[in-house]
Amino acid sequence: MDHENHETSENHETANANLYQAIPYLAGDITSDRVGNFHSLSDDIVNTLLIDRAGTLWVGTNAGLNRFDPERARFTHFFDNMPIHDIVEDAAGMLWVGTVAGLAQFDPVNRRTTWYRHDADTPGSLSRDDVWQVLIDTSGTLWVGTIDGGLNHLDAETGHFIAHRYDPERANSMSNNAITALYQDREGLLWGDADQFSSVQRASYGG
Repeated sequence: MDHENHETSENHETANANLYQAIPYLAGDITSDRVGNFHSLSDDIVNTLLIDRAGTLWVGTNAGLNRFDPERARFTHFFDNMPIHDIVEDAAGMLWVGTVAGLAQFDPVNRRTTWYRHDADTPGSLSRDDVWQVLIDTSGTLWVGTIDGGLNHLDAETGHFIAHRYDPERANSMSNNAITALYQDREGLLWGDADQFSSVQRASYGG
């Protein structure tokens, strides 16, 4: 059995099940992508869910970001046809959206987007565009897990990203550069699953 595909399938099934729990009174034709229904969910594959501080449900799918309007029983679409891997909300109410094309800071009030992407000619840019995990820790620091680019954290003072990558010459470096999970425990330690199936790694500002 292909363990990676099996794991991905289980994650999608869980996310879809959570979506139905979040809006249990809706008929199937609004919660699934239907040809000609522009107010349905943009795609059947749900990767991530967020209920923001205002109580709004956001759904990240393989074909964009969706905002649910319970009064009108409809979805509004953003980032059309773009796979969305993760969504978090910061203290200012901004959404940080992890996509295959970079990290987006999205203002849900005025619908403005600021993109953070990798640029080899710009020091402090994101280490890789394929963003799978986004986490804001208890200190307010933004962490970004990428595929092949390792782990990044945003320096709020400079606006630059600092990358933490696998280094074969450092015993305490991450095991590889694919970050598919991030979690902060009760002690404040940040944990990342560097390759999804191997041992969990600890991350710190020191790499």
